[in-house]
Amino acid sequence: MVNEFAKDPEAAARYYIDQHPTGWACLTPDATTGANECYCHDRGEGAQDGWTTTQDHAASYDWTYVLRPDGLEVRRWDHGVVALVAWDADRVDWEEIERKGHALP
Repeated sequence: MVNEFAKDPEAAARYYIDQHPTGWACLTPDATTGANECYCHDRGEGAQDGWTTTQDHAASYDWTYVLRPDGLEVRRWDHGVVALVAWDADRVDWEEIERKGHALP
């Protein structure tokens, strides 16, 4: 999913934030459908107008993501950066990223 933005964080922001304002359950593509799982479409919960995640609110999530010019920063909340996935990455090993994140103190 990350590599389809071709080093364009603005395109990623339009997709991840503007088109899916309620947030994401999972950014790892589903093994069956190949799709990510957002709260506003895939779970049928409906987009919430004006919904945003603040830093205070983000502490309730296990994983947070930062859109950077050089890629998608994957973080375990309060434990630090787990990975920086380049926008043009040919392959992303999400399972390895998850293992590294869970190994953080």
